[in-house]
Amino acid sequence: MLKFCIKILGASLFLIVSMYIGCKQNDENKCNIVNVPVLAFNDVLLAVDTVQLESGDHLLMGEPSACHIFPNGNIVIADANLSKKVFLFSSSGRFLRIIGSHGYLDGQYMSPDVLQVDHSGKIYIIDNSLNRLTIYSLDGKIVAVRPLDGKYCNAVIDSAGRIYLDQYHAFGNSLTVLTDNQANAIKLADVVKNYAPMCEGGVCINKQQQVVWINPMTHKFSVLEKERLKQEFHIASQEYIPPPEYMGKSAPPEQWYRQYSHVTELKYLMPDTYLCSLVGPWPSNTAEGSLPPYILELFDRNFQIKTVIHLPRNLYTTSGDHLYSVSSPNINSAGNIVNPKIISYKLKKWK
Repeated sequence: MLKFCIKILGASLFLIVSMYIGCKQNDENKCNIVNVPVLAFNDVLLAVDTVQLESGDHLLMGEPSACHIFPNGNIVIADANLSKKVFLFSSSGRFLRIIGSHGYLDGQYMSPDVLQVDHSGKIYIIDNSLNRLTIYSLDGKIVAVRPLDGKYCNAVIDSAGRIYLDQYHAFGNSLTVLTDNQANAIKLADVVKNYAPMCEGGVCINKQQQVVWINPMTHKFSVLEKERLKQEFHIASQEYIPPPEYMGKSAPPEQWYRQYSHVTELKYLMPDTYLCSLVGPWPSNTAEGSLPPYILELFDRNFQIKTVIHLPRNLYTTSGDHLYSVSSPNINSAGNIVNPKIISYKLKKWK
């Protein structure tokens, strides 16, 4: 009887292990998907303040491409679409100055593709067309100019001055760190071989000064301390649809891009919430010219997904415990272009 029980137990254990391995090998992205509630925007976020940015002919702005809020409330906003400028506003929305200028010379940029600030208030602008990073002081003076190798879509700066750059290229994304004297690629656990020549993914810094990077092709979070990989979390989300395999040498057809979830941003909200933005996939019955859903996943400090909300299609950023929504410019009743307004939100407690 004892031998029979041992055989049954062994067979059961073998079956469980085999199922686990098979799941891991066949489709890791579909294993252990956690279903969480999908809540309305207003169920999760409470509007606490609105700032209207000053407008004028000399402040003409297109669709904002990046925005950061300083601890004192001052606002730096980049327009890589129309004016190709970076504007600095006060906490009340009053225009203060333009950072840098349009051009090819040192201190200039053709397009402010990536915008970031550090804890001391310096402003970092990456121009992918000129392949360089320019650092400015708050009064607009040039602090440093560094050449770059590659194209980048995100950046963060830790308290030690290390610059973590999220690079995108033909077959996936990678993370590079810049120190005073060198640029090192950080080797993470999984190497993605898929066609992804798009600016996707995200990187942020939490309150422990850990750098968190998300691989847009696998939905995997990597946590780093002082350039070293500490932990990895693969998140099997109900909203994330991985890209279908494509190993062609040329760009895939447009329909291919419509079949998966595009990871567009990763933000950190004090005290312990990570916000991951997803776009798509397009529903099969989507009408021509319509847009895919814009989704925000909320994770706790342990990278457990807690809820999902559907967002208006605005630009979003975080500072401290506030989430900020940056609207598009609009035209008022007099026919004048009005610059964006910025609405700040705080997380509600939801069930």
